[in-house]
Amino acid sequence: GVRDFEESIYCRDAEHACCGEDWEYGGCVCDFWEPLCNDHPNNKIYVTGIYGRSSVPTCSQASRRCCGWDNNHCKCDLLTHAVYFLDYKDKENDADEHCVAATNIVPVPLKHPNDFQTWTQQ
Repeated sequence: GVRDFEESIYCRDAEHACCGEDWEYGGCVCDFWEPLCNDHPNNKIYVTGIYGRSSVPTCSQASRRCCGWDNNHCKCDLLTHAVYFLDYKDKENDADEHCVAATNIVPVPLKHPNDFQTWTQQ
């Protein structure tokens, strides 16, 4: 199989080379990560964040880049597809977590017809 992506700097550099300043969710960065999820769903990359260095599955990274941090509907769809059709081993049960979170979104009473907002029920 393909080795894990050991240096996230290569992925970051490739993102910048391919996408330049196009960093909107669902845009170029999604086009970059989704094929990596499709072709190598169980490989991991290493990222450095506020909690230090950790390994992240390519499909998990694709869900972040394609959907953003708080779009549970999108993450539910992407990760469920990966589990059922790409044989993604969702060891953290992220697909289930995002699907459950997506069902907990409730509408907020509208004060004005143009106020379309939803909030996650806590």
